[in-house]
Amino acid sequence: MIVIPKQILSLFSENDAAFIDIGTRALRANGIVFTLFGFEQVYMSLFLAIGKGKEGGFLSISRQGLFFVPAILIMPRLFGLEGIIWAQPAADLLTVILTVLLALGINKKLKILKQSGVQPVELSQTKEENRNAV
Repeated sequence: MIVIPKQILSLFSENDAAFIDIGTRALRANGIVFTLFGFEQVYMSLFLAIGKGKEGGFLSISRQGLFFVPAILIMPRLFGLEGIIWAQPAADLLTVILTVLLALGINKKLKILKQSGVQPVELSQTKEENRNAV
């Protein structure tokens, strides 16, 4: 998406220069921050897997709900077309920042558990036992 956006967009329209121009900027803008999307997804899954549903759910709704809706409502008023193009990347960046903050917290807790000699949670343990372990 970042390297060949014109060629990708040309598959849909070869004669519309405005479409190609706007689409190229939008694909590049989204491609830049989308590379970080996996980081957020991994931590969202981690939180859900260890019984931290609130944190996992919060990350899940943050990209398209918590950050995108205000961005798509505010940014076009401030920046016009560029605001529309950059609303999703801005929401993605804010989600990554939120993920980093939550990741630092859970990584610190996991490091403390590891240093105190707590063994990894067994799959046979109950959900309540797993929750108490972390």
